[in-house]
Amino acid sequence: MKIVAHLHIILAAAVTGLCSGCLGDKGNTLDSYDVGTVTEVNGQQCVKLDNINIFISGAGMPQYSSDPVTRCFCTFHIDWDSQPDNAASTGIYSATINTESVWNVEKYAQTPASPFAGSDSLVNISQPYITSLATEQIITFQTSSYASDNATYQLAVEEIDADNSTITLNLVYYGGNKDESAIVNRWHSFSLPPIDNNYTLNIRIKSHTTPSFGVLRDTDPVAPENNAYVYTTNYTPLSDNTATE
Repeated sequence: MKIVAHLHIILAAAVTGLCSGCLGDKGNTLDSYDVGTVTEVNGQQCVKLDNINIFISGAGMPQYSSDPVTRCFCTFHIDWDSQPDNAASTGIYSATINTESVWNVEKYAQTPASPFAGSDSLVNISQPYITSLATEQIITFQTSSYASDNATYQLAVEEIDADNSTITLNLVYYGGNKDESAIVNRWHSFSLPPIDNNYTLNIRIKSHTTPSFGVLRDTDPVAPENNAYVYTTNYTPLSDNTATE
């Protein structure tokens, strides 16, 4: 239970904007954490932080890859009084970075590789949030699941209802050889279907416990094992969406 509680504490802060830092006793500095995209700006590798929307670079930065796009969850320290002379012009600030988790953006599937009904239940899941990259929008969340050597995750299209401007995606999870004595917390980012108009996005998941964010219970009275939770959010086109939840 301590692991799950820790998961919630981290994610509640990570998804609501991590710009408080530690000013005051430490002077003009910022110590915080965030999810970000490893990218390259004018030939310099850096991390674009999702929630405070700045670029940082420095010791501890994860390896850059353009395809697949690299994502990371990191803690960082910025000393605003010790910045390169060109920091303001380049928009890239020097930082000490500790990357606690690194993963790649995966493509959503047009059709599920396996039926959602057969999906395993997660121990828990954090609230998904949408981030805009240069050419695509991605959805990011963290799962808490039983340890497994061959667990797989897939975000697959259940339905695109253009008439009602609704997209429903299934998070299909297979635990494989699960070890229920241990829990692991993994971050995930998936590409979202491109859109031209505003849509309602539904994410269907299975979880052993009710997620700590707003969800609807999708029940199946005939087959209770198919019960799921549905997270709903607004999904706007890339040109109108800079970073939203």
